[in-house]
Amino acid sequence: MSRSAIEVRGEPVAAADKRERRASVRLQSGAKGSCQSLSKQRELGWEAIVRDISCTGIGLLLPRRFEPGTLLAVEIAEETNEQKRLFVARVVRTSRQSEGGWLIGCRLASSLTEDELPLLLDNIP
Repeated sequence: MSRSAIEVRGEPVAAADKRERRASVRLQSGAKGSCQSLSKQRELGWEAIVRDISCTGIGLLLPRRFEPGTLLAVEIAEETNEQKRLFVARVVRTSRQSEGGWLIGCRLASSLTEDELPLLLDNIP
């Protein structure tokens, strides 16, 4: 059985793979932040760019890969008052990016409210 393909960002994707499986809509972002693994081993924090965010999940562009299941502490500055927000997120999927780095898809441990989302969408100076 053959599946038809579509093109997303210049890459073919099987039609069966184009269905949205997320519980809530993700909004595009460019917010900057940092993240750190919550493993027993203490490690450095990593600069992160928030690619998208929803009430239940977040997509991060990072210079390194984290394994699915890894717990991360993610810190993002709110756009309006530069107050930093700390979130706990579990890595669900990872994919290498053609421009370098990794896209890390995470589920947030605590859901955000619809009012909190706009504060975190874009904190680029």
